[in-house]
Amino acid sequence: MNARIDELFLRLRRERRTGVGTYLVAGDPDPETSLQAFRTLAAGGADLLEVGIPFSDPVADGPAVADAHARALRAGQTLPRTLELVEALRCEHARIPVVLMGYANPLLQYGTGAFFEDARRCGVDGLIVVDQPLEHAAPWADLARAAGVDLVRMLAPTTPEERVGQILSEAEGFAYLVTRTGITGSVMADPTAVQAKVAQLRHGSDLPLAAGFGISCADDIAALGGCVDLAVVGSCLVDALSQGLPALAERLRTLRG
Repeated sequence: MNARIDELFLRLRRERRTGVGTYLVAGDPDPETSLQAFRTLAAGGADLLEVGIPFSDPVADGPAVADAHARALRAGQTLPRTLELVEALRCEHARIPVVLMGYANPLLQYGTGAFFEDARRCGVDGLIVVDQPLEHAAPWADLARAAGVDLVRMLAPTTPEERVGQILSEAEGFAYLVTRTGITGSVMADPTAVQAKVAQLRHGSDLPLAAGFGISCADDIAALGGCVDLAVVGSCLVDALSQGLPALAERLRTLRG
């Protein structure tokens, strides 16, 4: 496991609380504001930063996040600039885990070997590739492991039990449970159903679990308390950022309770 990710989940379990992970798209609405937004989240007590890699066809994302991808691309955000953003954050925030989240195409264009080396140099702790199936992950996992970057695997509510076991056996850092079928920004699934899925996952692994998609308020996070290790919030923070950095800071404060 990556040291910063490992330390985070050890601390959360020691404190007996569900952490708050935050997601924004790098470069939204422009590079300078985006850097300030991630600084605001880190300073405001976010437990983990998910940094979205802008992409022209973010098929897993709802309207709010898809629009953020489009704004970032229009503002000139690229994968190299996204790594530079992480490097700038790392100079100021040495302990907070930073996980990149995106789609395979920009990484393939960059070159996966070069990407993982540059990600390590810039202080990236983990990577989530939304559209990467388990069957294609082995070469990426080897490169990630060599660079000390955790390749975080995603699990859907509909993932068959046998496949869940395969994914968890190869996962590093933590596993990311999508709380419902569909795209980001939707309402979270019935907490009872999420808790039942988590119980299934816990039975086969002690790997830390994050949950995301549809988590948008403190009540959602409270409903997952004692169930998952980390609740990831995205679309509502993207919406808050559109109203300015003070609104973003206030939304994070309400999420943390």
